[in-house]
Amino acid sequence: AIITFAVYYFGKRMIGKTYNVEATLYTGAASGYNLEGGNNKVDWATTQNAMDNLMNIIKAESTLKRVSMRLYARSLIKGNPKEDNEFIKASNYNRIYEHLKNSPNGKEILSLIDKNSEDKTVANFFNYLRPTQANYLYGVFYYNLPYYSYNDLRAIRVARKGASDLIEISYTASDPGIAYNTIDILTREFVNGYSAIRYGETDKVIEYFKSELQRIGKELRLKEDSLTQYNVEKRVINYYDETKEIAAINKEFELREQNVLIAYNSAKAMLNELEKQMGSNAKHVINNLQFLDKLNEAASLTGKISEMETISSDHQNQEASLQEYKNRLNQTRKELSELSN
Repeated sequence: AIITFAVYYFGKRMIGKTYNVEATLYTGAASGYNLEGGNNKVDWATTQNAMDNLMNIIKAESTLKRVSMRLYARSLIKGNPKEDNEFIKASNYNRIYEHLKNSPNGKEILSLIDKNSEDKTVANFFNYLRPTQANYLYGVFYYNLPYYSYNDLRAIRVARKGASDLIEISYTASDPGIAYNTIDILTREFVNGYSAIRYGETDKVIEYFKSELQRIGKELRLKEDSLTQYNVEKRVINYYDETKEIAAINKEFELREQNVLIAYNSAKAMLNELEKQMGSNAKHVINNLQFLDKLNEAASLTGKISEMETISSDHQNQEASLQEYKNRLNQTRKELSELSN
């Protein structure tokens, strides 16, 4: 079954001198929700089997060992010998610290603790851990060190809530900080453990193709760089690419030349039109807005006509447009003549 995870809900209540911490995990197994295909119907047996598998992951010895080592590392990093805090009581911190310090290999193990990195400390612990009686960290989990031993952590209760998608996890301890952090670490280890099982093979395949892509890409870049260096050293010219580039430059030059010619013809036509319309009354109407508008219109029409005549074409539609522009120009000239008289 595919699993998705919701935000955890933690609750605490005091029972005498013990604290109970509860967490609820949403799995999506009963509703059939999965990451690949949305909502799919699943039968009761499949759902029950999926939920049993998930609960077995939570209670597995390997999961609880990771919880033990991380909880032990967190307690030693975050604990305060003078006052209780949200991670561990001062009395419990002093007990585990003194017990470790006075052990035969205490100094060596204390050197594994990185106060700035819980993850690094946990990694150091697992690198040090060996399945022998003389190994202190092996004894932390497999012997009877309170809160951190396999025997204590097996007391964590895991149950499905009715026929729902929810798994309830609860744990009771006399130290509220340890109780809370035990459940916090367990839920995170469960997510990581399930993901490793469910997606581990897929991740390996993806990682393989990513590494192959990087390798081939690196080889290609080296060959391209080598070819470029050879071309530079030997002054090799790629005839096909060079010819394309020269043709493109020539085409751009022709277009620019044509644009300049069109602009020149338009300006010249505008000047000629202005000279035609100027008469004895020109000075009186030169500032007339209507006259200037018509003059600009005539210049624009003249420019368009020049442009169409410069760029030859056999299309009948263009011929019709050209004639229309000429007719409008004649009409505009008449209007200019009337305005200037």
